Amino acid sequence: HRLVSALQNDFPLVPHPFAQLAADQQVSEDTALRLVQTWFECGALRRIALLAKHQNLGFRANAMCVWQIPTEKVDDTGLILAKHPEVSHCYERTPFPGMPGNVYAMVHSTNPQTLRHLVNTLEKDVGFSALHRLHSIHEYKKSSLRL
Repeated sequence: HRLVSALQNDFPLVPHPFAQLAADQQVSEDTALRLVQTWFECGALRRIALLAKHQNLGFRANAMCVWQIPTEKVDDTGLILAKHPEVSHCYERTPFPGMPGNVYAMVHSTNPQTLRHLVNTLEKDVGFSALHRLHSIHEYKKSSLRL
């Protein structure tokens, strides 16, 4: 449990971060790496990833785009959208009253003009116009799930 908790925090900026994480949790580096490998193999852990703050990297415009895609085309559409590096999130959701749409993609760009052009390109690539372009105005919270 301690190692899971430690893996959710920032990694130490040292030459051997797993050695430091293991030492902090009072286990050997070999034990920590074996546990992580086991979690990967059984599917309990998908990835260990860098999370960048996109605003600090120059991405000042983003929008959640919503499409209503025929059921038989959802998987293909999702794969097309996911191939674009400007798309950070892409998923299927169940539509609900007042908010039709079953495919969502979060799109990031450096400015509003480039974002509009990019979303137009995405629409062309998937063959459908977005129902909604929900532009972000202010971010109040963004964090990963903590176990």
